[in-house]
Amino acid sequence: MRRWFSVGLVVLVASVAGLAPSAQASTVRSFDLKYGATYTKGTITFYNRSAKIVGVQRAVRADISGCRYTTFWANPEGGSITTDNTCNGTHEYSFTIELDQPGGPSSIGIYFHYNLPDQDKTVAEAIIKR
Repeated sequence: MRRWFSVGLVVLVASVAGLAPSAQASTVRSFDLKYGATYTKGTITFYNRSAKIVGVQRAVRADISGCRYTTFWANPEGGSITTDNTCNGTHEYSFTIELDQPGGPSSIGIYFHYNLPDQDKTVAEAIIKR
């Protein structure tokens, strides 16, 4: 009984002192960017020092001009990650962007692109705030 009380007290003190695990979710936001019949959509879960992004993107043409990809940027001044190209189908993605500062990302910038042989074009964008 005494041992359980000691462990429980340590966990309580750590939580109150702000030392709780960084995996504690604070906010979940949804996003849905569309361009014609194509899209990228999903959720962003903001954590203390990271953001987990889970979603799916869709493209409707098999040639290179129909391919789509999405870039996610952590703000302020965090890292970024880009999905693989999706051509004529759907592609699910799931990844975490780390931002090693207290509170983690305040927002995530989302940029939905299409791919041409000689250029990329952003066709939809959004800023998702915590």
